[in-house]
Amino acid sequence: MVINEVMYDAPSPGADDGREWVEIWNNGSEPTDLVGWKFFEEGVNHALTPMGESVIAPGGFAVIVADPAKFAADWPGSSLTIFDSSFSLKNTGEALSLKNDSGEVINTITYDPTLGAGGDGASLQLVAGSWLAASPTPGAVNGSTPVMPPSSESTITPSTTTTDDTDSGPLSAHESPAPVSQVMPLEPFKVGAGRPRLASVHSPVAFRVELAGTIPQTVRHQWSFGDGGRAVGEQVNHIYYFPGEYNVILNAVDSDGKAAVGRTTVSIIQPLVSLGSVLNDRVEITNRAARELNLGGWRIIQGASAFTFPSDTIVAVGKGTMIPAVNLGFSPVPNLPLALAFPDGVVAFAAAPAPSREALEIMVQSLRQLSAKLTAFEISRRALATRSAPPSPARGTQSTPVTVTIPSTTTEQLTSTTLPPPTAAVATIPVPKSPGFFARIKHWFGK
Repeated sequence: MVINEVMYDAPSPGADDGREWVEIWNNGSEPTDLVGWKFFEEGVNHALTPMGESVIAPGGFAVIVADPAKFAADWPGSSLTIFDSSFSLKNTGEALSLKNDSGEVINTITYDPTLGAGGDGASLQLVAGSWLAASPTPGAVNGSTPVMPPSSESTITPSTTTTDDTDSGPLSAHESPAPVSQVMPLEPFKVGAGRPRLASVHSPVAFRVELAGTIPQTVRHQWSFGDGGRAVGEQVNHIYYFPGEYNVILNAVDSDGKAAVGRTTVSIIQPLVSLGSVLNDRVEITNRAARELNLGGWRIIQGASAFTFPSDTIVAVGKGTMIPAVNLGFSPVPNLPLALAFPDGVVAFAAAPAPSREALEIMVQSLRQLSAKLTAFEISRRALATRSAPPSPARGTQSTPVTVTIPSTTTEQLTSTTLPPPTAAVATIPVPKSPGFFARIKHWFGK
């Protein structure tokens, strides 16, 4: 959609009196619905209210008017698609923009009153990529001859033609009778990389070029995604493999070498998900990350069955979503493994099979038997400790001679008496010999 014609100073007594209008043209190959679109003028987003059909067919026209009743009076019998809006165009020129229902600027122009159409009945029109003042053509291909628009106040006399030489352009001495062309300088084209994005690892992020200004016919768009990846094209996808904040740069160059640059940011998170209940009629998935999670393109896989989440399946922070079997296309089996995979096929989460009731009962019985065995072992250990106490020397020990040397007093220390020469005293003391661990076990089992 482009702004194709501007009637900024309608020929009316006194002020413009609500007779200003702007023509828009669908130069694309698909129908465009303007519900929710805005007409941006003088810093204000003006709402567009369709006075009937809101869809513009490929190659079709529509007009944005300040007063539908006055436009109908000026152009009786017109079957144009009309959008009512509240605006007042400056006679000194200003920038005008079209914004889609997402707030993205689709087209921007700046009209220049020095080109004409200042209350003389002409409008400024886009013809072959250039702006010029010409006869108004709302709903038709733009023309090149300035005339007064038909209205209920005008009178046309077929036999009389009045020509105002001042409407043919500035005075010139050139030979041809053709008027001097008046061309509005082309506004440099602009590009945008789109809004800031939030996505998870292993998930494709879609990027689309946003163009404004005078759009060249041939433009090469080079993307740099901030992680070493790059791509060429108006619409591209990119997958990030690690979390972080990335700057995305878009470089656009036309065939004449003119360039424009756009940029945006992408926040990539490492998702944290958990699997809740897995029953025959549903599967529950919970987002435990600190940011909302878009599950679009993710897959639930169980055996040969798989389900792919539709685009923009968004789960809020700390919240879960229940996917019923009727949407999955299969009935989940609680005791079979289940996996949650990223759009690129990498498994994000895998759940072990849940045991059946019979398996749980067998596990409980096994634990009870093990507990009983451990209790019996503890009783036996205590009994073994009691029975393996050291026995009396007569039964379980041998007497081993122990030599104890008692130092004798030296002769220098003897003063009053004379004692026999120093000797060593030897005594035999019975020391019980404790049996080893294996002897204890053998002794206990022999009881």
